[in-house]
Amino acid sequence: MILCFALIFIIGLSIYDDYGMSIDEVFERNTGLITLKYVLKEKLNIESLPEQIENAGDLLSYEDKDYGVLLQMPVLLFEYANQFRFDLNTVFRIRHLWIFLNFFIALVCFCKMTQRRFSSWTLSFLGVVFLIISPRIFADAFYNIKDLMFFSWFTITLFIYIEFILSPGILHCLLLALVIAISSNVRIIGIIVLPFSCFYLLFLFIRKRIRLSQLLVKAALLIGVTVFFWILFLPASWDNPIRFLMDSYQHFSRYDFDLQELYFGKLIPSNAKPWHYLPVWIGITTPIIYLVLFFLGIFSFFQQQKKLKIENRWIDLSFICFLLIPILIAILKKSTLYNGWRHFYFIYCPFMYFVLYGFLFIKNVSKQRFRYPLYAACLFSLLINARWMVINHPYQMIYFNELIRNSADVLFERDYWALSTRESLEFLLKYEKDPALFVGDYQSSIDFTQYSLRKKDRDRLIIKQYRKGVQPPAYLAANYSRIIGNDLNFPFYDRIYNVKVDDMILSSVYQRSVEDELPAGNIVFHIQTNIHQDIAANLFDNDFSTAWTTGRLQNNSDYLEIEFKNPVTLWGMTYYLASDETDFPRSLQMFSSMDGILWEPIDIVSEDLTDYTFNQKQMKFLKMKNTEQSDRFLWSMTELVFHGSTQD
Repeated sequence: MILCFALIFIIGLSIYDDYGMSIDEVFERNTGLITLKYVLKEKLNIESLPEQIENAGDLLSYEDKDYGVLLQMPVLLFEYANQFRFDLNTVFRIRHLWIFLNFFIALVCFCKMTQRRFSSWTLSFLGVVFLIISPRIFADAFYNIKDLMFFSWFTITLFIYIEFILSPGILHCLLLALVIAISSNVRIIGIIVLPFSCFYLLFLFIRKRIRLSQLLVKAALLIGVTVFFWILFLPASWDNPIRFLMDSYQHFSRYDFDLQELYFGKLIPSNAKPWHYLPVWIGITTPIIYLVLFFLGIFSFFQQQKKLKIENRWIDLSFICFLLIPILIAILKKSTLYNGWRHFYFIYCPFMYFVLYGFLFIKNVSKQRFRYPLYAACLFSLLINARWMVINHPYQMIYFNELIRNSADVLFERDYWALSTRESLEFLLKYEKDPALFVGDYQSSIDFTQYSLRKKDRDRLIIKQYRKGVQPPAYLAANYSRIIGNDLNFPFYDRIYNVKVDDMILSSVYQRSVEDELPAGNIVFHIQTNIHQDIAANLFDNDFSTAWTTGRLQNNSDYLEIEFKNPVTLWGMTYYLASDETDFPRSLQMFSSMDGILWEPIDIVSEDLTDYTFNQKQMKFLKMKNTEQSDRFLWSMTELVFHGSTQD
């Protein structure tokens, strides 16, 4: 047993740095810095603080002040003690290790908890193996400082809860109150263990197993110590705990995060998810063998209740409540849901509890001809899933079971946290030898995920959001969140690298194609315009330091009429903006002509700020006309580049 846990620990230490960065990690650290600033400056009156803390916001006016960061404080205090001298890449690697260490402690507690309940070290260790070979849980245990940290401490809380049920003494009351306060600091639903603990004391009193005085003292300890530590762990509540609690309730009640997400092949907002959203996500991302064992466990649970001791019966009943009540609350309240079921990973502990119940059911099957094939099926499934995890490391968080795996890319979200961006950027850093790497960001959240890279690599990156900037970037890093299927194409870019799991693309790298580019300086003879004709030639002088501009706010009379040296066949156009990326035409129309007299409208197929594509067309003249007025923006460009071919 010890050797197996040692192996798990060694594996964790060897791979914790393999994972990318989730989008939320920067926000979580910022929340921690804001909280730390409040404690140090406002409560401890420390005037001289590092700039990282001084520059943090004000806690009492912070929108997320009711989100606890207690479990992030050890790593924040480590930064503070070292005067924030570590690079952010090192900081987030330390945070990843910290998340794993908490998960490891939770594994030990789960093992002890199930051994106490089922009186079998073999079964309890099998539960640990089941948890490890749970792909999405395993992956998140290295970077998800919110949901997996809550899973870990909810598991720890349930371990202490079982100790309390089996021996409801004063010490266990105090320990249970403390861990309830810690877990509910991460997610308030952690408080669910408290009423069940108090009801158990009441049950013992009704059964005359404790006196009224014991009931009152222990219940008071449970409630009082939990409330005390809950307030202590939330600095924003210190001035007025009751008011804070009311404000927090209002905040969570009206929480309305609008995020479009792919669900059964349709983009659905997070505040309008159907009732089956959570059951479906749990069902398609959990190994099938666990689902089978779970339902066998539920069947066995109802079958065996009358045979159990009172304590075990209470544990079983409370665990099924811990599993079902959060899901039912979310369904009945029509909660805002997104990113699969990661916010509900904490219920995986009671879920796995009943998975072990199901395995016991198999073990107790009297006929060996049924029992051993079921054992073999469990072993085979574990090996298959373990192999999948090794092959697809470090993307276990994209796991879909066999029920949906072959069609998941067209039905459900995949890398919603853009963790695969790290691999895309690492590829680019090796691929491009130029010290400066101009990369466009399409849903890859590079501003955040770049911290998975060393500082020397980050310093090479020049990051621009796709469809922003005065010129198209040389490369694009694209994430496939909210994309149906694997077809994601951009005008004038070629895909050169994919990050894939099960033939499902998570992210891609694109390179700007120059094969069909026709610089205006090579093919344009003359440009006529209604304004500033004297600088119109700047648009085809192959000099990016010169520009043409209307010099006035956009209106629907401004145009450019381009005459080519010879007839050309075009299917696209790119214009390079001047220093202000807002000075692009708000509603551009194009017309083609062979004689400059008879004009035909060009049907624009796509437009991405500076890139336009249209159906292939032969022309000698091209007219660009702005059709929309603006009370804020000019129209300015430095150079024109066309996409097509010249006449031989």
